[in-house]
This record gives sequence, C-alpha cells and structure tokens, in this order.
Amino acid sequence: MATYAQLIARLSSENRISKAQARRVMKTLITSITEDLVDERPVRLPQLGTLSTRKRQGRVITDPHGRDHAVGPARVVHFSVSKDLRSAVNRRKD
Repeated sequence: MATYAQLIARLSSENRISKAQARRVMKTLITSITEDLVDERPVRLPQLGTLSTRKRQGRVITDPHGRDHAVGPARVVHFSVSKDLRSAVNRRKD
C-alpha cells in the first residue's frame, strides 16, 4: 500500500517539483474531489474510475447483546473501477 508520503515523494520526483509543491497539488486534488462529492457531483478519473455518492436506506441492526438499533439513511461514497484499471490488475501475475 502506498502511503500519502510515498505518493508525495513520487509526485515530486516524477514531475521535478518540490515536495511542498507536490503536497499543495495533492491537497488541492483531495479538496476538489471532496467538494464535488459533498455537492453530489460524480468525479471521473480517466484510467482509474468514478467516485460518486449513493443514498443508503435506513435499517435496523441487532447488536451481539440482542438489542435493536435503528440506523438512519445515509449518503455513502461509491467507487466504480474503470475497465483500464480492472484489466491492468487482472493481467498481473503473482
């Protein structure tokens, strides 16, 4: 798994920019994606996939002690993988 710091280092080295500039780029990207999802606009990332929000209905769950709890409706983030990414992952041999 790549960490945030590793992504910053790679972004910095591959684009010949400072790590501070790479952090600003990453922060802007994350902020923009978050704002679009909050406003219920899907975010399409070519060769990666689409992030969108979906509405989940409320439901009743039972905890291990036998008590029921109502969970209200919620919006959840959904990621749909692109064909390119799915193919690339499935081609890889371990």
